[in-house]
Amino acid sequence: MCLASVKRRAYTHAAAWTVIAFAALGDGDKGLRVFRMLNPIAHTSSRASVQRYKVEPYVVAGDVYAESPHVGRGGWTWYSGSAGWLYRAGLEWILGFACEGRCFALIRVFLETGPATPLIFDITQPPTR
Repeated sequence: MCLASVKRRAYTHAAAWTVIAFAALGDGDKGLRVFRMLNPIAHTSSRASVQRYKVEPYVVAGDVYAESPHVGRGGWTWYSGSAGWLYRAGLEWILGFACEGRCFALIRVFLETGPATPLIFDITQPPTR
């Protein structure tokens, strides 16, 4: 699923772009599944996984090693490129947040919980009930 380097590490830049690609192609459910795999908290759900991952559970790792003896170990944490792309993938492509001119829109693109329903806010107008 992820692109791998010559040293067999899965780079989260490419994996985040995969989330975006699935959503852009209309397969938001698959994008959401990939996003959940990349979420740092998913790598720290047990004592064993924490000891294997070895990095902060609240920071996106720039890469996750796939070669023995470091399989599953995170690396390059606090690397803003990977975090930024994963943040955008989740916020814009999975949740559907968008800012268009003076309007803010929320258009859910994944279908796991039913059909997408757009919400559009005009920031120039007062809130209505």
